[in-house]
Amino acid sequence: MLAIKSNRGRLFKAVKALLDAARKPARASQRRTCAHGRVERRQAIVAPAPQLAKQYGFPAITAVGCIDSWRAHTGKPAKHKVRYFLASRLLSAKKLLEVVRAHWGIENNLHWVLDTVFDEDACRSRKDHAPENLAAIRRLAINVLQTTPGPARISHKMLQARWDNDFLLSALAHMR
Repeated sequence: MLAIKSNRGRLFKAVKALLDAARKPARASQRRTCAHGRVERRQAIVAPAPQLAKQYGFPAITAVGCIDSWRAHTGKPAKHKVRYFLASRLLSAKKLLEVVRAHWGIENNLHWVLDTVFDEDACRSRKDHAPENLAAIRRLAINVLQTTPGPARISHKMLQARWDNDFLLSALAHMR
């Protein structure tokens, strides 16, 4: 699954035109009431698109999808957003909704932790392979800390590992 934004020019227009012209695309809707006074509704459309693979240099593309989402906070008007996607296999519209939602779960959980706990956005390592190496070490540290018994928060486990060598060694022992 790959999100396509308007900065892709001709490809974005082709995806949009293909979905607009699709005769009977697969459709699915999802109404979800979230916490914090937020109501969200999403609707997905999926259509086959085998010709886009050769035309635009994406060899594995077999389908395109679109998700319309409306989000309203209590007492405020709903905001509408339309997002387009390329897919490597033809899937149902319901599955498109699930896959995109799962991606945001990863984005919110992993990247939020990397930025808040490890302050990854402030890292200025740019030379050679340093950014990739540090990213791998951070993800390894998150995995180790998540599997280590102890305080619930990763930030608390990091502090405990700094202060207590026995806790640090027990955390490293969980790396199997």
